[in-house]
Amino acid sequence: MRVWIAIWLLACCGALQAAQPPLRVGVLPYLSPRTLLLEFAPVREFLQQALQRDVQIHTAPTLARFLARTHNGDFDLVITAPHFARMAQREHGFLPLIAIRADFYALLLVPRDAPAQNLRELRGQALHLPNRLSYVSLKVEDFLLQRGIDVRYDLRPYYYSTDNNAILALARSGNGAAAAQRTVFDHMPAEISARLRILGSTQGALSLIVLAHPRSTGPQLRQLREALARFPYTEQGLAFFQRSHAEFVPADAATMEQLDASQERLEMRLSEKR
Repeated sequence: MRVWIAIWLLACCGALQAAQPPLRVGVLPYLSPRTLLLEFAPVREFLQQALQRDVQIHTAPTLARFLARTHNGDFDLVITAPHFARMAQREHGFLPLIAIRADFYALLLVPRDAPAQNLRELRGQALHLPNRLSYVSLKVEDFLLQRGIDVRYDLRPYYYSTDNNAILALARSGNGAAAAQRTVFDHMPAEISARLRILGSTQGALSLIVLAHPRSTGPQLRQLREALARFPYTEQGLAFFQRSHAEFVPADAATMEQLDASQERLEMRLSEKR
């Protein structure tokens, strides 16, 4: 009898697990959908094992659409840009769980044979930037302004849909400079990256923040926090962080409040798109 009861309990637990809907993870579209799936495969595999639940990776064709999907509640867990994360937290109650800090977050690239040897020598030239909503664009604009270069007046800025397209525009034109995440540049084909060189880079910075939708319950949040805390010490976590030149750091209140400085520009740029 006890054996049958044990089997029945195991079957019930299995049925409850099977009845759980998939965990929908939204990932910022900073790489192509195929590359994003490959990049975050270790995260998906680990969470599936840790949570004993199906995990699905989702994204969107544009940054604006991804932000809208985030605010609409399409994702249970979102891995998004820092300024998007702060907006989701402040306006929709999303819960920051952890942040990802990247070494040399954004790069300034020039053609390999370009004469420019420092940032000042870029004055008057074209600067190919990612989407105006991207955190890379904001960080690079700030980085240059701190060095006496105002992108609006000292350069000729051109904004593209993605980091990838900004790099390709520079490679095609053969003059000026481009800004992009290091992660994106690392994924470029060798025949493209070989034609470019790094002129400068921002220091390490937050690149992504992981947040839970406010509908997450206490036990679900605890499970997610515990799983994410273990991730860096697993085989999947080591592979993920080595490839992305990044690490987990706390997404505490002080960290999130520092992002308030980006909100006014983000809101202004969003209003320009409406």
